[in-house]
Amino acid sequence: LLAMALLYCALFRFTDGNTKIFSGTAGTQDTSSRLCFLPSCFPHLYYYITTGLTWKAAQDYCRSKYTDLATIHTEQEQTKLNQLLQSQLYVWIGLHADTDAWSWSLENQDYYGLGEAGFRMWAPFEPNDDGNYQVCVLMTTAGEWADGLCTWELPFICYSGKKGHTVAI
Repeated sequence: LLAMALLYCALFRFTDGNTKIFSGTAGTQDTSSRLCFLPSCFPHLYYYITTGLTWKAAQDYCRSKYTDLATIHTEQEQTKLNQLLQSQLYVWIGLHADTDAWSWSLENQDYYGLGEAGFRMWAPFEPNDDGNYQVCVLMTTAGEWADGLCTWELPFICYSGKKGHTVAI
């Protein structure tokens, strides 16, 4: 019998030129024994942009240079991003309030696997929409999400590439 597992490869590239790669199998924490062969799966490419921009300006920048603001699919992916960032600042991600619901900036529903578009990692008491104007989402230094004013100028994470494939192991 063949076991099916969702493999992922991710390349995290910083604007200073440094690059970190991580890979693994969905649902596992130990990635030390796994190798990332980029031909075997399409990589998730994340770009950390240190320049502070408003959420909309960050979205425009990401769409012009890459695909969009970062879409985060799972808690494991969120944890890895937070570890790689070793964040000292809040950063914009691609989640925002659209009419009465939270949605990702990347709107192509064919892109998401089962449950991926609905993943959330809210900090306690978030979203709180303090003052009814906080409709853009940032990642805190603890790796949790909070709503914030879209006019704040923050560093941000862009995303490029496609999700991983399901392959036989």
